[in-house]
Amino acid sequence: MLQVSLIVELQCPWLNCIKHQGKFTILQCIPRSKGVSALAKIEGPPWDSEKVTKIILKHPLVKKAKFIALTSSQFLGLVETQSCPCSLTILPNYNTLRISSEGEDKLRWTLLLDGYRSFKRLLHLLEKQGVSYKVDEIVKVKEKKFLLTPKQEEILRICLDLGFYDIPRKIELKDLAKILGISARALSERIRRAHKRLVLKAVREVESI
Repeated sequence: MLQVSLIVELQCPWLNCIKHQGKFTILQCIPRSKGVSALAKIEGPPWDSEKVTKIILKHPLVKKAKFIALTSSQFLGLVETQSCPCSLTILPNYNTLRISSEGEDKLRWTLLLDGYRSFKRLLHLLEKQGVSYKVDEIVKVKEKKFLLTPKQEEILRICLDLGFYDIPRKIELKDLAKILGISARALSERIRRAHKRLVLKAVREVESI
């Protein structure tokens, strides 16, 4: 497996509304016709969630937006667009770990690929689609250390980023499930399966000492 970071000359249109006022990370990007549905985390000045939502809804290409406050300066929300340059590329069809801003009109896409063949195919498709990019980083993930499925890793990373493991919790299971578009029961089962894999690995390592 490979973890690859690409700097791509693309920009989500609605990010222009907030990119100079704070830092953002897109945790999930799903194609929706010509647009996308994005799960985004925004860190900025002390606002309230309604203000963040209103700012983003002002963009003409945004169909829906809803943000909740994690703290006074951290917000999590879903943004659905009518069209987006990213949806016209192959990028959202890959396992996306995160997307962040990289200067003016550029995005850093961090992806998880199953090997060099997939990596070469991705670059070929980007070139075929006329997308300008730069390969910034390639990290080989060793199979023996890769315990989780890409979906499990994505869910645990989102839980971590959104403060689900913090004490006290910044977000509850039911709210997290609502954001991810699944039931609280289904999310709980997925988290427990991922935790079981990690615990079994840890126990086996202790027993082998």
